[in-house]
Amino acid sequence: MLAAVAVSTPIDLAATCARMMIRRNFIYERYMLDAMKREALAPGAAVSAAERAAIAAAKNVFEFDDRFIAPRFGYRDAQDYYESNAAKHFLAGIARPTLVLHALDDPWIPASCYTAIDWSRLPMIEAVLTPGGGHLGFHGRGSRVPWHDRVTAWWLARRFRLGPN
Repeated sequence: MLAAVAVSTPIDLAATCARMMIRRNFIYERYMLDAMKREALAPGAAVSAAERAAIAAAKNVFEFDDRFIAPRFGYRDAQDYYESNAAKHFLAGIARPTLVLHALDDPWIPASCYTAIDWSRLPMIEAVLTPGGGHLGFHGRGSRVPWHDRVTAWWLARRFRLGPN
């Protein structure tokens, strides 16, 4: 791998889960929960009867993570799982050039997840935090190609000196 680009990534799982569960995000959170349940209960899934019951009973993403994901993978609970796997803890270990794009008005990932990080102390990461763009929205005027795709192409071309800059 030569480089990486992350767009609207939930780098703080606990904060993102909490934001997902607010009333405004109910429809999307329900959609995500239903998709996770379908995948976990798909034909051929190697889950025990107790796990099947926990999956079926989960009323939200937090309960799904707390009652199924965390115990299945050896975590005490959802909070332990979230804290242990939050990308924010691994940013300093990034060893390849990485572009991070995030909109501060993202309805599902709080701006504080990104603004709390001192990006200047992470030399391999170039963070672009925009005031607007929503969650993977970044639709710009005058182009059918989303802004984040254009910025990614420009950044990669500049980084690797591909074509005219």
